[in-house]
Amino acid sequence: MNKTLSYAFLAGFILVVGQPAFSWGDLGHETVGEIAERNLSSKGKKFIRKIIGIEPLSTAATWPDKVRSDPRFAGYDKFSSYHFNEIPFGYTFDTIPSMLRVKRSAHTMLSKVPRLLMDPNVDNSIRQIWFRYFVHIVGDVHQPLHVGNGWDLGGNLCSAYWKPYENSTPLKKNLHSIWDSEIPEDFRKDWKETTGGKGWFGYYQLADLLAEAQKDIDEDIVNLPVEAWYAESVNEHKSIYPDETEVVHPKDRVYCKYKDLETKEFHSENFDETKIPTLDRKYIDAAKVLVKRKIILGGLRLAAQLNEMARRAPAELLSNKRESTLLQKAQLEN
Repeated sequence: MNKTLSYAFLAGFILVVGQPAFSWGDLGHETVGEIAERNLSSKGKKFIRKIIGIEPLSTAATWPDKVRSDPRFAGYDKFSSYHFNEIPFGYTFDTIPSMLRVKRSAHTMLSKVPRLLMDPNVDNSIRQIWFRYFVHIVGDVHQPLHVGNGWDLGGNLCSAYWKPYENSTPLKKNLHSIWDSEIPEDFRKDWKETTGGKGWFGYYQLADLLAEAQKDIDEDIVNLPVEAWYAESVNEHKSIYPDETEVVHPKDRVYCKYKDLETKEFHSENFDETKIPTLDRKYIDAAKVLVKRKIILGGLRLAAQLNEMARRAPAELLSNKRESTLLQKAQLEN
């Protein structure tokens, strides 16, 4: 692939009209990146250093969300459709009808970028963009609501009250933001209990907190194809949407508004403000079990993908620079 084609592919990304859907928040994405970094092979480390230098994967993982709202980076706000897959209710990823299939989605990125990253003819400035999006979007599709049903924009049109403690004042939020940030941030409570309330809590500490649970993840599950990742997330919806005793069509949820997949019109006729569910400690603790597993899987699968790219990449794409030497040279003295 020559440089002209590389820029053409990038230009195709910028034509996308996006939706305002973030995932995992910084903490979740950073932790996925940190877990991946801890599980890179020797070649995997060389491969990513050739692309982004000594930038940690935890930093690369949040970059796509950082630039999308920055007017200095014109065009990245148009990348939004690459952050999610829509699998309409009643279908699997493979059976989505052509009229409902999104042409540019997370799958576009996850299926095409590995080959491009291994192409030595691609300009590294373009490779850096693709690489950071790939790292980020592996995390995205492990937030179950980023493999959405299309009708409620991944839970962005669904309301819920966040009430983590008995004496908490219920806060009205959308379901997507709760799974992005509120639930991952609740692990701060577990870290305080572990440390006695001492020390900084961030992605490194959360990765430490989740380290023991990694041992329970079967290697065969880590190595499943990306299409199986999507099926996992869809299957997990039944434990995410609250106060339901049976699976219902997304447009019939009384705490959700919806967007008609065919007409693209937004509707709220079924929405009932008095029936918005409250997410209490019981719901949150159950959700954290799933979030823990998904963040770990995101990190391990990202490492597996990068290690495989490194294994297949030409030798010229494997860096020989030593990080310690680079850091030593970068030090300044008065």
